Amino acid sequence: RAVTAEPLTVAQAKPAVSLPKQLPIALVGKSPAMQMSFKLLTRLSGQTMPVLIKADIGSGKQTIAKTLHEMGPQSQESFESLNLSQLEEGRQEDALFGLSGLLTRRSAGMVFINHIELLSAQAQMQLARFVENGADSAIPLTKQSIRIVAGTAINLQALVEQGLFREDLYFELSAAVLNVPPLRDRAE
Repeated sequence: RAVTAEPLTVAQAKPAVSLPKQLPIALVGKSPAMQMSFKLLTRLSGQTMPVLIKADIGSGKQTIAKTLHEMGPQSQESFESLNLSQLEEGRQEDALFGLSGLLTRRSAGMVFINHIELLSAQAQMQLARFVENGADSAIPLTKQSIRIVAGTAINLQALVEQGLFREDLYFELSAAVLNVPPLRDRAE
């Protein structure tokens, strides 16, 4: 049947998702759980909504975020990463929203914020406003131009219930959740 079918035109043959030049070795996995993660990663790569990556420490959240960026429509734009575990709480707002902050000095691309649970209350408020309102917030950027991807190793919903993490920010960041199985469950 394939031989007798009409050949595809160039427009039909073009894939909807651009694949990165090379998949990072950390994303190799044969387990059914990893295959599900790969499928979800591929589906999310064509979107612009925020993504919350939930994975154990050392499971490669930044590598996954970078792959998500490379597979997406903004792959030619910048990819920036901020690890909140390596930043003092008082410097978080400046790192994100200051004059040379990650969200103020660019107009497109992806910003990956790892250990999002460590974000200060004031920075949570500003990030929630930025993600929710985009151009209507105090920062003159559109949320469609910068994609926010956050990483965590803990249950953010439990922090929301304890009043330690903003519910509106959690709602915005968890528009799409990518659960990555722990390394101990994917020894292959």
